[in-house]
Amino acid sequence: MPNDITCPTCGCVDLKLHARYAKYHRNCLIDIVRILCLGCGTTHALIPSFSLPNSSHDTEDVEKYLAARELGQTRREAGAHFLGAGRDVRVLKRIERSFERCVRNWSAIFAMDIAAKHAYKVLAAVVVVEARIVEKPAAVLLAANLYALERGVNAVFASRSSILLFRYRKTGMTISHNLDSPRNAPVAPDSS
Repeated sequence: MPNDITCPTCGCVDLKLHARYAKYHRNCLIDIVRILCLGCGTTHALIPSFSLPNSSHDTEDVEKYLAARELGQTRREAGAHFLGAGRDVRVLKRIERSFERCVRNWSAIFAMDIAAKHAYKVLAAVVVVEARIVEKPAAVLLAANLYALERGVNAVFASRSSILLFRYRKTGMTISHNLDSPRNAPVAPDSS
């Protein structure tokens, strides 16, 4: 495994190849590698940044669509590149609903009140500078996912995981949904 990959759950660098699976990116199948952290036993999928997790969409296509919608374009205007590729307008509605759900999760986890109307713009202001992405400064969804991973939270945007917070299995440490709470759960008194 490359040395610059660390487990977002425990920070360990002792990772090994665990499995592989295929996922669609646009109309092509791509190979996704799963790694196993030997420190905490958690597995992680290494999904390329150009492919949006839990979908077959290209990350830049979705970014372009959300940015255009933020500027006030209609669904059909903003999604012309999807519609031109033979996608149905329902795909655009699903992208918007998914983004809205992710923003609600983001707001709850990071205690940020982000209004739905300008969520993309507000999110960009919060995460792009923080993520220090040099090669793609407008990659808001990627920056948001990196921001989350650095704080012990699963990638929030387009993640299929319903459990967004990592749990430390082998150490007995858990991460509460309240990020301001202490990291170790208090020991319950013995009532016997």
